[in-house]
Amino acid sequence: MTIQTIQSVINITKHQFAISLIFTMHIAGAIIISENLIENFVLLTPFNLITSLVLILWTNGKISKSLLLISIICFITGLTFEIIGTNTGLIFGDYTYGQTLGFQVGHVPLIIGVNWLILVYSSAAIVNYFIAQTPWLIKAAISAGLMVSLDFFIEPVAIKYDFWSWTNGFIPIQNYIAWFLIAFFLLSITHRTIIIKNKTAIALFVAQSLFFIILNLT
Repeated sequence: MTIQTIQSVINITKHQFAISLIFTMHIAGAIIISENLIENFVLLTPFNLITSLVLILWTNGKISKSLLLISIICFITGLTFEIIGTNTGLIFGDYTYGQTLGFQVGHVPLIIGVNWLILVYSSAAIVNYFIAQTPWLIKAAISAGLMVSLDFFIEPVAIKYDFWSWTNGFIPIQNYIAWFLIAFFLLSITHRTIIIKNKTAIALFVAQSLFFIILNLT
């Protein structure tokens, strides 16, 4: 049964369907993981990210050549910086990835490229929803700030569940600076090229934030 079939059966818009599914996945996932209701449930994280990407692209509507190009740039750029960073310690600091996030290329899970794409797309959607007429450089800076703010909540959870780990367990300020600079670069290209408006992407960013906040609190 396809997404469109399920959507038509329950008679809701695709945005309503996607947003409902996103919040269900993230809230239920946070409860299951925090309470350890299903052993190794955290290993489904790559599936969650892939499903989330499919939903935001599906609700985006027509995928333009510009959006496709930016998506590829975000995926490759994010993954490349992570590979360089984890193998040298020169970008984010000294860290290594665990096995939770699945198949790796150059000691970095391939799904990390997807995560960079999702975060760039979603943070851009939030800014365009509230301040669409703002100059693109300002929008890029605010969007990058949103990404860094989310990373602040991601880091403790990532360490606990073996997404990645830092040398001596210390998260350097260098990590957040690098995140902002790379995000600002990608979001500058994004805001300068296209205008992303997608309610589902905004909901995804909120759901991800709630997911990591819940896991931090528990």
